[in-house]
This record gives sequence, C-alpha cells and structure tokens, in this order.
Amino acid sequence: MSGSEGRFPKSLMEFQDRFASEGACAEYLFARRWPEGFVCPRCSAGRAWLLKAKAFTYECAGCGRQTSVTAGTILHASKLPLTRWFWAAFLMATHSNGISALQLQSQLGLGSYRTAWMLCAKLRRAMVNPEREPLCGVVEADETILPFRTKNDP
Repeated sequence: MSGSEGRFPKSLMEFQDRFASEGACAEYLFARRWPEGFVCPRCSAGRAWLLKAKAFTYECAGCGRQTSVTAGTILHASKLPLTRWFWAAFLMATHSNGISALQLQSQLGLGSYRTAWMLCAKLRRAMVNPEREPLCGVVEADETILPFRTKNDP
C-alpha cells in the first residue's frame, strides 16, 4: 500500500470514498494480509487465482487450498457485508466514548440488536492489545467523568 491507502482515513467522506464497495474492502484486507502478494498458508506458494464462485477467496496454484481474505479474522464466516464491518470498525474507533450496540444498530441500519451487539463485542475484543502493560506514572485522561455517589444514591 502506498500514499493515502496505508493511513487511517481522516474524515467520514474519505472513509466513504475509500471503502465504498465490497471489492474495495476486500482489496484492503488482501493488501493487509499479503503485503508482498499472496502466500499460501499451507505450502507458501506465491501464486493463486481469485475464485468466481466464492467471494474474495483465492485458490493456491501449488496445492489447491482455498483461502478467503477474511479467514482467521473476526470477519470469518460472517454473513454481513464487508462494508458494514468496516463502517462498524470506523464508528467504534472514532467515537470518543465508544458506541453502544443500540447506536450501531441505528447508524448502520442493522436488522437486529443481536447483530449489532455481536459486532461490538467482536470489535472490542479485537481492539485489545494482548501484550498491553498496566498504566503507571502520571496518566492524563481526557473527558473523564468521576461519579460521586452516596450510600442512598441508586
């Protein structure tokens, strides 16, 4: 990836232009997964062809293994369009206080709260760095709310 393709979109319009179609989202996933070109996860061959019968799936020219650009990701086996996944990730990453499943359902026009909740849960898990260290020293927080309640408050 080069130029603006490798950086995070700076506006809603830039995001919408860049990831306007399923194909654009799949191209992005391909480039992130195989920055130097396709490499088969089974035999490491570097040649494959895109299958017409299976969306965004490549078949290795060496061993015949079929691999989707979403295989092994939180998008794997999802029936939701890639554009919805990308919009959900963008909204989660850019809302300062996060976004609720109800808000996500409304913003993306999702048919069910359950789908929105699943998207939020999977994206939140994926956004956590498993090697993170606890905060220490001086920590600066933005837009912090510290609720002070008495024993009688609900």
